[in-house]
Order: sequence, then C-alpha cells, then structure tokens
Amino acid sequence: IGLTIVTILTTGSLILPFFTTVDPAAQGTYMKNLPPSQAHLLGTNALGQDIFWYLVFAVRNSLLLGVTVSIGVTIIATSLCLSAGFIGGWYERVVVVFMD
Repeated sequence: IGLTIVTILTTGSLILPFFTTVDPAAQGTYMKNLPPSQAHLLGTNALGQDIFWYLVFAVRNSLLLGVTVSIGVTIIATSLCLSAGFIGGWYERVVVVFMD
C-alpha cells in the first residue's frame, strides 16, 4: 500500500506540471477560501491559491531535494569507506567508528 502511494505521488508530481498552465504561487483575491470543486480539487487557501497544484509542486521539490541529498551522502560515505579500506590502520578505525 505504501509503495503504491509513493509511486502515485512521484509519478503525479513529475508528470502533472507539464499538463497545466497553473502557477502554484499565483494569488487571486476573488478565489479566497473556496471549497473543493471541479475547478479546485482541494479548494483554495486564504491567499486564493489552488491547494492541489500547490501540493503537486511541493511534492516535486521535496522529491528533488531528497534524491539530491541521498546521492550526495552516498558518494561521500562510499569515498570515505573506500579510502579507509585502502589506507587501513588508525584512519580505518576512526572512519569505522564515525560511520557506526
């Protein structure tokens, strides 16, 4: 169930922005606090922003940040562990303690 939800969120946040002309940061004073409808699936907030599109763009940004950080940390950890394995000695012990 969790994998299905993550897959739907990921796919939707990566594909949906290409099919819309909605600006998630656009504000409309005439659209404040509207209830959910066909035009605004989750309604609008106090600034008149469409909450659904705001969430779609927010998920995309969060995924981009998460993937970038994960790749960076993996590269750093792999480099440290490889260097510890080749150098050995006290350096290896320090890196292993730090990684644990």
